[in-house]
Amino acid sequence: MFTTWALLGLFRGERGFAGALFEPDYTIQNFESGGPLDEAGFEVGDSVVMVEGIPVEELGMYSRWPRSLSRGPGESVRMGVVRGGEIVSGDVVYRATPSSVMSMRFGAVGIMLSFMVFGLWAYMSVRTEHALRLAYIGLATAAAIPGPDVGAWRGVASHVQVLAIVLWSILMMRFFVLFPNPKRMGTGRLFTSGRSLVVLGVVVAVAMTLVGFLDVVPGSAYFPLSMSAIPLSMALAVRRHSRQRSRASP
Repeated sequence: MFTTWALLGLFRGERGFAGALFEPDYTIQNFESGGPLDEAGFEVGDSVVMVEGIPVEELGMYSRWPRSLSRGPGESVRMGVVRGGEIVSGDVVYRATPSSVMSMRFGAVGIMLSFMVFGLWAYMSVRTEHALRLAYIGLATAAAIPGPDVGAWRGVASHVQVLAIVLWSILMMRFFVLFPNPKRMGTGRLFTSGRSLVVLGVVVAVAMTLVGFLDVVPGSAYFPLSMSAIPLSMALAVRRHSRQRSRASP
């Protein structure tokens, strides 16, 4: 179900690309030089007050840039901003989404799905309390995957994704505090049995990411694979800990 949701989100129809970032109050934070907003005459720091004749106060539970107001490549949307106390309007003409952006989206979804797959795999394999915690992490990650446009419910879906990310962060911290045994801050060895695998996975992920940033290998191709090393190492550590505990049991 989550995989289908992710695929629908990625292939939800061709939408244009504006190449801009907006603050929560719709202030333009950044955009590409020579990009759609630049060509429309807008500047960084402009405060958007109206989109297609709709005041931003009436956009409701939307994201910083509502999907319903997005356009396909070659289509435009009219925006009004406040600059120096005056209203300035312009038409933002959308472009085709760059391949680098699509690669990043596929990579992000791949990382999220890897947490879900490895988390459920660990739980189906050993059925321990640590495996259950890892499965919860996987499900929280899957709930954070952006899906297709759900019309009037898009605001609710966006809030669910944010809550899922917060829950994922809490569950990750809880997992590391309780695995392999409950511990207090500043106590216990770093490389205990099982935890060493998790640490190794994090080291591999960071190392491969740095290699990508240094352009030694294509970063966009290796980043999802490197980050997937973290949930894989967590699942392997849970399985290893379960086997060791089974051998120690009389």
